[in-house]
Amino acid sequence: IVVITSREQARMTYAGVSHLQPGDKPRLVFFNDAATTEMILGKGHVPRVAESFAVGSVGLSMRWFADGTLTEQAFRDAQVAAGAELEEALKTFAPSQWEEALGSSGTVSAVSQVLSANGISDGEITPAGLRWCIERCIEAGHAQRLNLAGLREDRRPVVAGGVALLYTLCAQFGINVLHPSRGALRQGVILDLNQRLRARSTNASGGKPARAARAAAANGAAREVRGDMREHTVRELQR
Repeated sequence: IVVITSREQARMTYAGVSHLQPGDKPRLVFFNDAATTEMILGKGHVPRVAESFAVGSVGLSMRWFADGTLTEQAFRDAQVAAGAELEEALKTFAPSQWEEALGSSGTVSAVSQVLSANGISDGEITPAGLRWCIERCIEAGHAQRLNLAGLREDRRPVVAGGVALLYTLCAQFGINVLHPSRGALRQGVILDLNQRLRARSTNASGGKPARAARAAAANGAAREVRGDMREHTVRELQR
């Protein structure tokens, strides 16, 4: 069992997204789980910057919607709490740093499915779509009364916190369209393991990539290269 840091989780998530949904534009990739949110800037297969923040969809739901009651004030409070955690990232992840935004998480997938099933969008997440979700939550008044096409039963208790978090991200970072991604952490872990196994195999055979990797390590490339978070043997294989 290998325990990975939040930074490694962010890097591998970006790898999963970039390989299953390739593109050349500078990207902001967002991933959230129960208690944290990871944000990554990158281009192509190369992640440049990654940060982790102590705010997640389940955490917000448990704090502000614990008994299932859905009110306008609770959504405001949840958004303020999320915004406070993300405030330090405003400069690093400003709109000038990226051209497209992608979301990779169960929350993003759930909201995308709801918006698509109700004819609000084709699955893309926008501030207007998120406001529509919030309005439907407030109208329902309680998670158990929230009946939305496309919303799975197991998502009801945590959807409010997820929607509040996504709305805060869009508002604070100027995201007009958040595209659901096909890749995620699971795919990134598989890719990373495969690349490391290939690197070891090539090193053992003494091939050209092996000599390049050893030379890079000798020159100090085992340390993180500025603007590239990939491990040095992976960088050599992806050149």
